[in-house]
Amino acid sequence: MKFLKFCLSAAVCLTVIASPWWSASAFALRTLEQGAKAPDIELMGVNGEGAKLSSLVGAKGLVVVYWATWSARSPGILLFAEKEMRKYEKFGMNVVAVNADHQEMKPEDHQAVRDLVRDLGLTLPVFHDKGLVGYNALGIISVPTTLILDNTLSL
Repeated sequence: MKFLKFCLSAAVCLTVIASPWWSASAFALRTLEQGAKAPDIELMGVNGEGAKLSSLVGAKGLVVVYWATWSARSPGILLFAEKEMRKYEKFGMNVVAVNADHQEMKPEDHQAVRDLVRDLGLTLPVFHDKGLVGYNALGIISVPTTLILDNTLSL
């Protein structure tokens, strides 16, 4: 339990340190409060593979970065997640990025996501939130938004 608190505290501290580059509204949720359980949404990988949110959780938890190609702030948080947050994977905190570009994605939208992932050199798992089901269920207000979940999907 102490280790989980350490990992969560470290992730929060890293997010706070980097927060001058993002507005406070990027961390707001409309429907869920701290301690609430996130829905176990179905995600689609950028290469077509599917995954439930619960299957992505590490031994200690999961950091989920919701982002969009049209958001000027998204590349910064994606690079931060890739370079800084992934350091905690060895402690059991997995990190994933979830694209929330559009409710209905056209082939060119999917390609824009793949292009940005390639241009940024991301190696972390990247998924689409098909139909923005998770985006709406979580009550995300803006992108980028970073969620820190424990291993039971609680915020």
